[in-house]
Amino acid sequence: MSGGLCGVRVRTHPALCNGCGNCHRWAPCVYSLDDGGYTGFHLLDVPPELAADARLGAQVCPERAITIIEATSTIRTAAGETAGATESPGV
Repeated sequence: MSGGLCGVRVRTHPALCNGCGNCHRWAPCVYSLDDGGYTGFHLLDVPPELAADARLGAQVCPERAITIIEATSTIRTAAGETAGATESPGV
């Protein structure tokens, strides 16, 4: 694994979302909204240069309807490599 920046994965929870749009207001490059004002995706890979915006959008969600999945260090085993991850609801 290179020592460069890692992106994050964003998971939205539609049943929790109230459509207030804070995520899009604070991070429009990451969070798109549908015609009803709800996030237009359920799972999204975010590149490293937008990871901070993704975290901010999750932090301002009043319903905590956004989970940020952070990449962790890669573990090398005899069978190969396995990448780990940690999930942070609403960060």
